[in-house]
Amino acid sequence: DDVDIYVSKQKPKLVAVEPTSPFSLLLGADVANAERLAELRFFVGRSLKGASASLSAPLQLGEERFGILLVGLLRLFKPDFAPNAVDADAAAAEQQRLRRLIPSSLLQELQPFALGLATSDFDHRVIWQGMTDACNRAGLLCAGDGSAAISALMRCKGYSDLRKAVQDPEIVSLIRFACSSENGRLWAAIRA
Repeated sequence: DDVDIYVSKQKPKLVAVEPTSPFSLLLGADVANAERLAELRFFVGRSLKGASASLSAPLQLGEERFGILLVGLLRLFKPDFAPNAVDADAAAAEQQRLRRLIPSSLLQELQPFALGLATSDFDHRVIWQGMTDACNRAGLLCAGDGSAAISALMRCKGYSDLRKAVQDPEIVSLIRFACSSENGRLWAAIRA
């Protein structure tokens, strides 16, 4: 009752959640494969973790676009903010767009948080990695199988060769977590 599930034949590799009430889980026909139940549980757990943390929309942007959006937002409070990892012109354009969309009363509420983020050591990639790691770890716990979770993530990202996949920081992070004592402790807590 908490999730509406839609399967798409047009986008066979789709995995997304729309923040509707209840959540709308969108799965491509290749992903919604009953023969790969552990992988399916990974995708569902991963997606619903993102939705429950209100991260569905940011995660659909992708790392680069997320960085532009976040820096554009932070520039509303600190106009000279220009971290190296984000295209300054794109962030300035996003800043102008957000200035028109966000009410000034909301900007006042956001100011302390924004100024706390807009520091010299800001890196949107670290925030992005934290978001994706949280979702992938939830997916791993739902899958109940580390190799299935890693295989699912590889498939989602278009890797068929593990040697190429281990160049991807998101996959490496999931592998490390799958082999960690923290994962073992979480499994013990779940089984208890």
